[in-house]
Amino acid sequence: MSFQRRHVISLAAGAALIASLAPAAATAGTAGAAKSLGYFMPGDGRSDAYLIDWLPKNKARLVSIAGAQSGRVTDDGVQKLVALDAPLTMSFTNYDECGEEIQQRRDVNQVVVRDLPDSVTQFVEMGTVTNIGGCQDGLVTPFGAVGDAGQSFQRLNMKNRPSVGDLVPGSQVAGFSEDVQLPGESTIAEDVVMLQEGGSAMFQVTGHVVPAAFDANQWLVFTFTFGQRAYTRVDVDSAIGGETWLMADWVGGQPVRVEEKLMVKPEAGAGFGTVAQASRIWNSGLFIDSRTPFYFYLYKNGTGERVLKDLDLGTESRTPITAWGFEGLNLVQRRKLSASARRDRTWVPLRNVGKVRWIMESEVFLDRSGTTVLIKPRVNYVQDEGKAVPPAAAVPSAGFVSMNDKPTLPR
Repeated sequence: MSFQRRHVISLAAGAALIASLAPAAATAGTAGAAKSLGYFMPGDGRSDAYLIDWLPKNKARLVSIAGAQSGRVTDDGVQKLVALDAPLTMSFTNYDECGEEIQQRRDVNQVVVRDLPDSVTQFVEMGTVTNIGGCQDGLVTPFGAVGDAGQSFQRLNMKNRPSVGDLVPGSQVAGFSEDVQLPGESTIAEDVVMLQEGGSAMFQVTGHVVPAAFDANQWLVFTFTFGQRAYTRVDVDSAIGGETWLMADWVGGQPVRVEEKLMVKPEAGAGFGTVAQASRIWNSGLFIDSRTPFYFYLYKNGTGERVLKDLDLGTESRTPITAWGFEGLNLVQRRKLSASARRDRTWVPLRNVGKVRWIMESEVFLDRSGTTVLIKPRVNYVQDEGKAVPPAAAVPSAGFVSMNDKPTLPR
């Protein structure tokens, strides 16, 4: 069962709530736009997403994970080519041909937007990558071509987003963040948020209450000390209970950077049950439709394995889970790396829907020097793929203790 593309819901049910919480001025970032479209991958949880305001006189305003930029549009009837007024730029760490760690700057100068049937759109970014430092300092490598297949996204007229009429004060949603995204960081810590009366929201982990209100164009705008961040719901999958939202850095009442986020509304009673009930093969939702799915095999004896499969090559790699068990309702998987070092991955239950378990997932590395965060808390889901049976030669992990069918994890 994968995260399905669903028909959008009328906005009418949410109109009253939006009107009651909206500020005086509309803040959609679409003033004067002929049409505003969003492009995303439902349920995929990837960062990549686009917002485009298709403007009169062959102009457009494009927002991506790299930022926002206007441009001139050429339309040949098959595809549109957006020539940006200035590059959309991102920097990242990589290695050059000499094996040296360097910085690379990626400049996007043009974007091909190719609409296909069934609300699918292909994007092709074109530009250059420039080496900064190393033995190839200054090397410029072009990427992308007009005829490339590109990357496929779901296309949505932003007027047809799902309703937010269910998000009344007292509602909880997992996936929002108050974390500051530092330079070089690709992720931010997510949390469960409760919407409150009077246009505010409370973050569960910190207890912080911040201004948060829907604007007239269905963006939920949070105001933090570091600035504003806004979210809008673009897809709801009732089959497994998950949602896709767009998260935007928000400046001057409009998005200046956008990425996709998985969200879910928590429900009481979520969890994995007993050791016997949790001893299954769990398919990680973030990779469920990829050619390299990622599984967690949890055995009844308290051991397990992490299994990464390559469907194209027909291969798989396995990493042992030394022990797994429960801390309260949370399911913790432990991998001992040495006598004094380990990695702990924690699944905090959020919602159960059939074979799917929605979780807040995180992972840390612990040794004598302290704790290092490897995966900040993020919304994910795992899907039950059947009984997990250990290899015949497997033995119970040292220190594993069953207490009323609830294991106590060895430290």
